[in-house]
Amino acid sequence: MTDRPKNIIDEKEKKARWGIVHHGWGGLVLAEFASMATSLGVVAVADTIAPNLINKASDVVAKVVIEPHLDTIEKFMGKVCKLEECKPDQTKSREERAHNLAHTSIIFGAAWIGSMLVKLATRSIYRRFGEVVAVDNKPHFGFTKHDWKLAFWDESVHIGSFLLWNSGMPKQADAAVVTGTKMLQKTLGLSEDKAKNVATMAVVWEFPNIMGLLSAGRVVYSDGMNGKLMHARNNATLNPSHVVAAALDTPGHGLT
Repeated sequence: MTDRPKNIIDEKEKKARWGIVHHGWGGLVLAEFASMATSLGVVAVADTIAPNLINKASDVVAKVVIEPHLDTIEKFMGKVCKLEECKPDQTKSREERAHNLAHTSIIFGAAWIGSMLVKLATRSIYRRFGEVVAVDNKPHFGFTKHDWKLAFWDESVHIGSFLLWNSGMPKQADAAVVTGTKMLQKTLGLSEDKAKNVATMAVVWEFPNIMGLLSAGRVVYSDGMNGKLMHARNNATLNPSHVVAAALDTPGHGLT
């Protein structure tokens, strides 16, 4: 009797690997949408929670960092972003333009940092209940090869889509921002400025983020079906519907 070739898997093993892939996708989607909700939330409420702090920080950043290099910054933005939002308002003084750019950078920067922290925390919590890990879990600078590959494809496709969307299809992106602004004003009662900031974040940054998520999902599928991933808990397949039961430490949480 000959041994089964290593690249051939039986139906039971294939089903187990599919379970790992599905659960890995669940972790990606949960973390990504928690991250997106955080970034949009920060943009919506930051000015309300700490307006004085943000304005003072904007003044400092504008004077020290941005205003001395404003021409170069505006020229660079004009090349990578063709949206109306990215075009300098020449009706405003140099000082006002620098302050507005600093204010926007601080708000969106805080949103990005907060979203990344939430993404990492969500994946960490999800991992606690049997999230997918790499079979080769030797750390490389703190992360496994799978983690690095996941991050590379997620962020590179995200940024590439961001550049393509905002420089290659500016009219469509601008139209989406206008529509989103009006919708947020009507449904949530936000002021025009806040609604525009949230809509801009959603259209300019988070929509391309979906492309990154899909790319990361492809990595999970490839590694999962090639046997490079396993469940953190006893190499078992965990049904995503049992995560809540596992969290509550109830019996029969579905590990098979």
